Amino acid sequence: MSFSAGVWTWTTSGLPVVTGTTISSTVKNTQDTEAGTGFSTCLLKDGTQTVTANIPMGGFGFTRLATVAGDVVATQANQETGTAVTLVVTPGRQQFHPSAAKGWVKANATGGSAASYNLASLTDTGTGQVTITWNVDFSGIEYGIAVTTQNDPSTTATTLVAAVDNTGSAPAAGTTRIDVNRVSDGALTDPTYAYCVVFGDQ
Repeated sequence: MSFSAGVWTWTTSGLPVVTGTTISSTVKNTQDTEAGTGFSTCLLKDGTQTVTANIPMGGFGFTRLATVAGDVVATQANQETGTAVTLVVTPGRQQFHPSAAKGWVKANATGGSAASYNLASLTDTGTGQVTITWNVDFSGIEYGIAVTTQNDPSTTATTLVAAVDNTGSAPAAGTTRIDVNRVSDGALTDPTYAYCVVFGDQ
């Protein structure tokens, strides 16, 4: 075949033609038939050709898939709905799924951050209290919050419990305050670390 695997080669005897020679009808017809067969295997840019086999990419990939978001690449809305099973999820949109943590922080006793994600700032509100300001706000105040503490047994054996403050500073779309109390008497107490993970819509 003259056109095969995307490459044109002269395979028919009598081709290419030479000036001053008569073109054979057999040669011409064979060439046209081979060309037609070859072109019929092409993937057309107007979308009228259906792929009939796997296409080896040779280490290359498709570019600009985002231009067909919703058909191939998941949009933020697709992620938030969380029902599609045929779309590609890019790293930049992964966090919009309801199951993904929208932020987390490991805060020390003085209001500093040992590690975090989506954190704008931490404020040492007082003994046993830290206020977290998220870099990207939530859509509202209805979001899930999980908190806990880490206390170094070499410095104290006090049992602590962490809770989301809902009295003096209820969670807001952009801030969350953690209170850490001693179990024995309820007094606010600084832990070695306080942890907070949040889930919800942004």
